Amino acid sequence: MDFIFLIIVFFIISSIVTNSDYSNQSLSVETTGNLQIIAVFFVILHHLSQILRDYPDSFLSSRLIIAGRLAVGLFFFVSGYGLIKQYQQRGQSYLDSFFKKKVMRIFLPFMLAMVIYFIYRNLIGELNFFTAMYSLVNGNPFVGNGWFTIMIIYLYIAFFISAYISKKMICSSFLCC
Repeated sequence: MDFIFLIIVFFIISSIVTNSDYSNQSLSVETTGNLQIIAVFFVILHHLSQILRDYPDSFLSSRLIIAGRLAVGLFFFVSGYGLIKQYQQRGQSYLDSFFKKKVMRIFLPFMLAMVIYFIYRNLIGELNFFTAMYSLVNGNPFVGNGWFTIMIIYLYIAFFISAYISKKMICSSFLCC
C-alpha cells in the first residue's frame, strides 16, 4: 500500500508543479484530469485484483481492493469539484444546459443498454420486470457494475437541485430575484 501511495503522491505533485499559475489556488483542469486518470488506473487494478480474491493475504488482493474503493471516492470528488467550478464560472447558463450536456449524455446510453440487457435476461428467464425495477433503487442493479452509472446520475441530479436551491436562497436573501 505504501508503494501505491507514493505513486499517487508523485503524480499529484508532478501535475501541480507543471501548473505555473500559482496565484490560482484551485485545482487546474490538467491536475483534475491527472487525478481522474490515476483514479481510473486504480479502479482497473481493483477489478483485476478481484481475480485474486481466492488469495486474500496476497499484496494485490488486499491492498488494491482498498485502493480501488478510495479511487472511486477520488473520482467522485474530482467530478464534483469540476461541476462546482464550471457552475461558478458559467452561472445560470451552466444550469440551463446541464441536463442536456451531462445527465442525458449518460442516461440515454445507459437506459438503452439496460433495455437490451433486460430483454436478453428476460427471454432466458433470469429476470422479470419488477425485479429489474427494484434493482435500480436498491443499490444492486441488474446490469453488472451499473451502480457507478446510477450513482453518477443521482449525484448529477443532487448537484442540479442543490445549485438551484442555493441560487434561490441567495437571491431571496439579497432580493435579487
